Amino acid sequence: MLNLPTTFLFSGGGSGVLQGTTCEAILCTLTAARDQMIDKIGRENIGKPVVYGSDQTHSAAFGLSPDSLRSAIQSDIKSGLIPFFSCATIGATSSNAVDPLGPLCDVAKDYNIWVHIDAAYAGSAIICPEFRHFLRGIEGAHSCSLNAHKWFFTTLDCCRLWVKEPSALIKALSNDPEYLKNKASDSKQVVDYKD
Repeated sequence: MLNLPTTFLFSGGGSGVLQGTTCEAILCTLTAARDQMIDKIGRENIGKPVVYGSDQTHSAAFGLSPDSLRSAIQSDIKSGLIPFFSCATIGATSSNAVDPLGPLCDVAKDYNIWVHIDAAYAGSAIICPEFRHFLRGIEGAHSCSLNAHKWFFTTLDCCRLWVKEPSALIKALSNDPEYLKNKASDSKQVVDYKD
């Protein structure tokens, strides 16, 4: 129905989970991206990672420009900072701004940056074929969230989150005490919904 790339679906190695809000979804993906980056750069550099988004990203931003993103990344790298996460928007709540996903994902790929697509507000419109062009380039993103409660008449606090690499999210957010371990979960042959 949403025409997402198969890389976001179970059949393509991706995964999905319901969150309460896109704020929660962004926090979860930001945590996963941060943990991946810290694994690479070491905890001694914990103050160097940088996040990018427009001033309209979730309840506040106009579209993010790929040139502005590249310029900010290059400036931050020169300053010794480490870019690791960018949040693009399909329909900012305050302005309905839509970021150019493909070009932004291309810039992020050059610097190995996790891209999250915040489609909380207008993302629901992509079920209509005439609005699917807003998804162009989403295959370059790592995660995407959409608030079903805004246009799909579900109960409040129903956000859909899709990720290409569910293991990153699970690693960052799971709690695995001994008393919850079992053969099925340890084999990785099942989806352990507690994570």
